[in-house]
Amino acid sequence: MSPKKKHSGDRPGPPPSRREAGKARLMEQARKVVYQTPEVRPEKVARLKEAIEQGTYEIDSEKLADILIKEWLIKR
Repeated sequence: MSPKKKHSGDRPGPPPSRREAGKARLMEQARKVVYQTPEVRPEKVARLKEAIEQGTYEIDSEKLADILIKEWLIKR
């Protein structure tokens, strides 16, 4: 008598086709949220623009330098 074959990875759960369908639904929902989210947040832009115009916007030079160095190292 041969042992019963379990689903992939011997993990309990729905068969792979149902699991994949669930993942596909989640991915589609995530895509919809991404496409509905504006690339520009007007309220944030307005606050930054006002701070710049008033001369109160300050740049954290150490944070900026860290980001630039990390980006440079990643692209190498």
